[in-house]
Amino acid sequence: MRLAIATEWIDARAGSEQVFEAMAQAWPDADLYALTHAPGVDLDVGGREITTTWLDRTGLLRNTRAATLPLMPLAWQAIDAPDYDVVITSSHAFARWFAPARAALHLSYVHAPARYLWTPELDARTRTRPGVSRVLGAPLRALDRRSVSWTDAFAANSRAVAERIEQFYGRPARVIHPPVDVQRFAPLPDDQVKPGSALFVGRFIAYKRPDLAIEACARAGVPLTVAGYGPLEGQLRAQAAGTATTFVVRPDGSTLERLFREATVLLHPAEEDFGLVPVEAIASGTPVLAYDAGGARDTVTEGATGHLVAEQSAEAFAAALDSMDWGTFRPSALHAAAQHWRRDRFTSEIRAWVDETMASA
Repeated sequence: MRLAIATEWIDARAGSEQVFEAMAQAWPDADLYALTHAPGVDLDVGGREITTTWLDRTGLLRNTRAATLPLMPLAWQAIDAPDYDVVITSSHAFARWFAPARAALHLSYVHAPARYLWTPELDARTRTRPGVSRVLGAPLRALDRRSVSWTDAFAANSRAVAERIEQFYGRPARVIHPPVDVQRFAPLPDDQVKPGSALFVGRFIAYKRPDLAIEACARAGVPLTVAGYGPLEGQLRAQAAGTATTFVVRPDGSTLERLFREATVLLHPAEEDFGLVPVEAIASGTPVLAYDAGGARDTVTEGATGHLVAEQSAEAFAAALDSMDWGTFRPSALHAAAQHWRRDRFTSEIRAWVDETMASA
């Protein structure tokens, strides 16, 4: 059996890249493809070459994804690849246009139907790129929908994404949660008292809602650590002036692990497709206060690993902080709950999905 695995851009060791890495490890003989691959981003794929498209030739093309979005189907079609029996695509844009996918048995693992095209209201970044969603939205949605015709099976990283696949593509999807390196994180002992502080982890961009976390903690009188980086740093520092807010910019791995472990609660006010950060907090023995939407409904179990907040507002999060009983959460129990997201579980489920699809083809 000849098998290929194709993903979108490899830009960091973020969620979709970790899924691609886990897929590559699950099929060590598969050929690997990506739209682009940023220099310095190393994935553990057993030393195999990752073949990229012509959009990877220069940094300008590689780093201007909003402008090159209409070119992505063409770039995927231009790859000179052999015939494959099975193609697995890890997709949140146009990876399903990978040329051999039309002839092969094609299984698509979807992180989200492209937000620029289908749910621009979820991502404030689309307001700065109106040409994509307004001018080019209709033809690009048609291209995306066309790729559904040669896709034999869909899987989704969360129930929310499965619902969008049903809504936009008219197809069912199996939910297979992505892998998280939960073994990397360790909780404090159950009898060690935490300092009574909150944590926000994420990029400093609008849809992550760090501004909401800052305002909610200021209202509730809870000290907050904001960890991450991004273009809104100056604006967020100005907002946080006079509050008990500490910024940790670009924390390294060990610092991030300590922040997760020592926080009393993680605030997760964004609506994510899945969201790795809540799982990392839970694995660290820290409960999560999350907006009740998107992937948080799969990762935060009400009363067991945190609480879900019905309204995406500072007032609602502040009220939840005021009413939370921190003594009900044991770090060891939270860490145990996070084991669901181990990589071996993902490997088992993704292989079963592929095997069952092949058997029924």
